[in-house]
Amino acid sequence: MSEPNAGKPIKPEDVAREELRKEREDFLKAFFRKGVELTEELVRERDQARQRLHFLEEENARLRAQVASGDAIRELLRKIEALEEEKNQVLHQYQEAQVASSRQVASFSEVENELANLANLYVASYQLHSSFEPRAVLQTLKDLLAQFIGAEAFAIYLHVRESEGLSLAASEGVNEGELLPVRPGDGLLGSVFSSGCAYLRDGDPRLGTMENPVAVIPLRLRDKVSGLLVIFRTLEQKHSFIPVDHELLKLLGAQAISALIAAQLFHSRDPNQPPLSSLSDLGI
Repeated sequence: MSEPNAGKPIKPEDVAREELRKEREDFLKAFFRKGVELTEELVRERDQARQRLHFLEEENARLRAQVASGDAIRELLRKIEALEEEKNQVLHQYQEAQVASSRQVASFSEVENELANLANLYVASYQLHSSFEPRAVLQTLKDLLAQFIGAEAFAIYLHVRESEGLSLAASEGVNEGELLPVRPGDGLLGSVFSSGCAYLRDGDPRLGTMENPVAVIPLRLRDKVSGLLVIFRTLEQKHSFIPVDHELLKLLGAQAISALIAAQLFHSRDPNQPPLSSLSDLGI
């Protein structure tokens, strides 16, 4: 079967028309192919942009979280600094309160010691003047030396009428045969008797001896020395003389003779008791 136009001559315009049609088809194919490529590229770019957007959103969320966390940390740090400052203030106030409390405790302790010392002095004075019998006063004086002062070996000397010196009135813890009368200016005891100045030896009072007593206290009646308290050594537990001991020795030095004289006067008024001619009647 032959072509419809077979044998017919091809016209130039037909050739041109056919070429134009092919070019148009080629252009359309190229255009659509390019359109597909552009579309595919746009789709890829869209997907990439969507992924980038998602990444940026995640990054933004992460940065927001970091910022929020940083703000929280900064706030926590500010709170920590405030708490540290408050803690330092509380510690400072506590230290000041502790110092004040220590001062108060020390003050209370000092007051308690003072009250205890005053109580001891009051008891000693009361006991010294509570008896109206001279020998009882002398015994009280011995008890005060032993119990309040802690004397283990001691002697009490008193002035004897018609004598310039002092004679032994009582003793404890020593051999009375070794205790000679005290003469003015003769040795340590005589020097204290003459000067009226008390003697207290430095060092351990437990180590005193008959030749070197630890304390010699003048017993005064007004401005006159009428006796001596001589402490040769103290008890083992008495390591040193404390302030209240000094005060007590001063009290005994000032009041012992007056207590003895008051007891003697009361004793001489008792019709049932024989009169005492002098302090020598106390048993010297």
